[in-house]
Amino acid sequence: MRAWRNWYHCMASTYGTWLPGDDRGWHERNHHEHVEGDYKNPPKPTNLSRGRWRHSRDIMRFDPFYIEEADRERFGSWLLDGFRYRGVPIAALAVAKTNFHALICYAGLNCKVMLGRVKGDVTVCWGRHVEGRGEIRRPIWGAGSLPKPIRDERHGREAFQYILDHKKEGAWVWSHRAVP
Repeated sequence: MRAWRNWYHCMASTYGTWLPGDDRGWHERNHHEHVEGDYKNPPKPTNLSRGRWRHSRDIMRFDPFYIEEADRERFGSWLLDGFRYRGVPIAALAVAKTNFHALICYAGLNCKVMLGRVKGDVTVCWGRHVEGRGEIRRPIWGAGSLPKPIRDERHGREAFQYILDHKKEGAWVWSHRAVP
């Protein structure tokens, strides 16, 4: 489906915080295995999904990454810089403990590739930041990103408000206009 006026609601999770087999629902990478449900209508837990989650957790090389409240604005600033550097207009951004949501306008060929580059920019910035604190560099983002095409103006307004509403859950939020 083509995005309405090239607008996308983009999401990315932090490393190890939403694994295959998760009770909130999940999708096999590249949809090799079809799994019913999503976070709004999670699938029923099965022995297979529990085993898949345990296996995913056991092969992780690092602990899950959480964006601490004190660092969320810093991450938001780095994400904004990454989008702006690539000439990608952004209407709203929320950075939470385990993910970010962004409403962007992107007319390029592959939104996922662009999101991967922005996440890479943030990873480099975070690495420079923690080196000064004596911490080791480690992955901070989960594999892949999810750019959902906006269907129409109404859907765009709903996505915009949905992103800003993350403030109620402790996320740092930004928008092109003053955030209430």
